[in-house]
Amino acid sequence: MFVAALQKRHVLASPSYRAFPDSVPSEAILQQTMMDSAFEGILLSRSTGIKQSQNEAPSSTSTVSSGVQWSTFYGMYITAYNTVYVPGYRESGLIVTNEITIWDARKDGQMVWSASTATQNPTDAKALRQEVTGLIVPGLARDGIIP
Repeated sequence: MFVAALQKRHVLASPSYRAFPDSVPSEAILQQTMMDSAFEGILLSRSTGIKQSQNEAPSSTSTVSSGVQWSTFYGMYITAYNTVYVPGYRESGLIVTNEITIWDARKDGQMVWSASTATQNPTDAKALRQEVTGLIVPGLARDGIIP
């Protein structure tokens, strides 16, 4: 998804599985590839964790108007009120965090940009990738890393 989103912004991009079709490269192999390549930069994305989230909403009461009524006791119209009880509840979910870094492949491989994302309750891997890509690529453009 990063490749397609970058190409829409006229950035020549290539997925890493073309350079590393069999497995994730070690840091040494990645460094060597970065030095030997014609790439200007390398985007690395990695999951930094999945954790359970727990949110608790306490119970509460509130007073609401139930309308205007004629009061025979007071001999006039009065507004009646009711007390409404709202029970508390708990919500649980997942928070998936990712780290995205951009490295300058033309120099000594210095990191030039980084960001972290936290996605709450992703529905599936594709939705997670779409959300992360939708946040990161505009951020790269905003910060002048890409056009």
